[in-house]
Amino acid sequence: MGGEPERDESGLPPVDIQIPDDARELDRDIQAYYRELRAERRRRRVERLLAPFTRHGMAVPLVAGTLAMTLFAGTMLTMITSAPEQSSVSAPRVTALASVPPAGKLGGLLPDAAVLIDNKPSQLRDLGPSVLAIVPPSCRCLVALQQLTGQAVANQVKIYFVGTAHGLKQLASLAARAGRRNVQVVNDAQNILGTYYHPIGLTAILVHSDSAVTSVERKLVPGFDLQAKLGQLGFPGLAYVASPAPG
Repeated sequence: MGGEPERDESGLPPVDIQIPDDARELDRDIQAYYRELRAERRRRRVERLLAPFTRHGMAVPLVAGTLAMTLFAGTMLTMITSAPEQSSVSAPRVTALASVPPAGKLGGLLPDAAVLIDNKPSQLRDLGPSVLAIVPPSCRCLVALQQLTGQAVANQVKIYFVGTAHGLKQLASLAARAGRRNVQVVNDAQNILGTYYHPIGLTAILVHSDSAVTSVERKLVPGFDLQAKLGQLGFPGLAYVASPAPG
């Protein structure tokens, strides 16, 4: 029959093959074939690169390890950034005394009593910080008084010459010669300071800003140096342990 394929005695099914008149009509099929080859080569290269990681199930542990390291780094960063900063300013140290000595004792306050300054009553506890110089009668201690006055003035500490009623005339003369305007004369008519602090010769009672007495310097003679102790009188004396008095 016309148009039908010739009969094949091989037993294979008939195939309808069309042969183009121009070979250029096969270019499209050839290009598609090359594209498939290139895609296949790329797929094989990728498989070769990933083979070490996928062999024996290595990909899952690698991913798990990476996630664990990421979580650990994030936790450490959070701890570091959230840690409180230490202050560069140290807390002040406070020295607490087990007990405060009674008034009139070394380390305690001045007695709660009054004296006369320019014939006017004045409370002893209002005189600090200061040096209370107890001057004995008939004292030949002008040079020592001059040195004591100079050291007190150098440390911006007030100084008082203390005596009893019958020795005030001599005391005023010593004050004028030793310190001029820097010295005031105190009339301790009741000998209150002498009773509490037991002076021997020229004696200096060192009084802090809170009226505490931490040092009593007895038997002063020329050449002494109280600069260090006088420099502390502007601070509260109850914060310090009283030092024993010499002599």
